[in-house]
Amino acid sequence: NKELIAELRNMPAAIKRDVDAKVEQLGRLLQSKVQNDYLRGPRPIHLGVKHGRLLRSITQGAPESRSRFESTGTTAFAYVGTNVEYAARWEYGGTQKAYTIVPKTAKALHFMVNGKDVFAKHVNMPARTLEARPFLAPALRDLEPTIVAELEATLKDTMVEGLKK
Repeated sequence: NKELIAELRNMPAAIKRDVDAKVEQLGRLLQSKVQNDYLRGPRPIHLGVKHGRLLRSITQGAPESRSRFESTGTTAFAYVGTNVEYAARWEYGGTQKAYTIVPKTAKALHFMVNGKDVFAKHVNMPARTLEARPFLAPALRDLEPTIVAELEATLKDTMVEGLKK
């Protein structure tokens, strides 16, 4: 049957199109899980977002983002990540170097210690070891069953649709 042969020849393109779309969708789902469950959500290991720089950097198109979708003739990748310099210390743990905090616009820093006002021209923060508080790897582990199931379903659905025509 000429129509069936033509459909079978077109199937790789249809599979590639559908898998690309699914991988891109799953990448956005992973990005959302990282942001909503691990960086600001209810998880006990969430990082307690203060300024939102790391959170914003996970978003595709953000200046410090590594999150993106790429497709070649044979592969589809959804990357979820960040270029924020302290992100790796959160993910894997490590040492934070000693540093000094100085005021940007005021003459002194102001903070509270034991309920009392403290003013200082600078504060020396000692080096410290940071415990790993991962936010990327556990989100991926959480979604792994969903990712596998949805990709399998996409392949099956595309092939069934192609054979129905």
